[in-house]
Amino acid sequence: MAEPRLRVEPADRIRPPPRTRVPRQRARGKGFLRRAFKLGVLVLLWMTIIGAVVLGYFALTLPDTGELTRAERRPSVTILAADGSLLTTYGDLFGQPLTLKEMS
Repeated sequence: MAEPRLRVEPADRIRPPPRTRVPRQRARGKGFLRRAFKLGVLVLLWMTIIGAVVLGYFALTLPDTGELTRAERRPSVTILAADGSLLTTYGDLFGQPLTLKEMS
């Protein structure tokens, strides 16, 4: 037949001694330094992100470097006298544009 089952009453069980909590003491200066370090890392991270965005903006909006050597010039105007002698020359290479009233 079946053997009788052994039972232990809960009051008879062996228990480990209760743990006593030892209060942890924090070093006073380390909390401030840790917070300052975390804040510094966070600020550095955001500055890196913002710097990358600004650099990307500049990279997209600056003119092409191949066009730097090409000078865009408007045509210059040369005014000659009735006898063919040179009176003046105006344009990007020689001076400011001039109106007809300023010439007479």
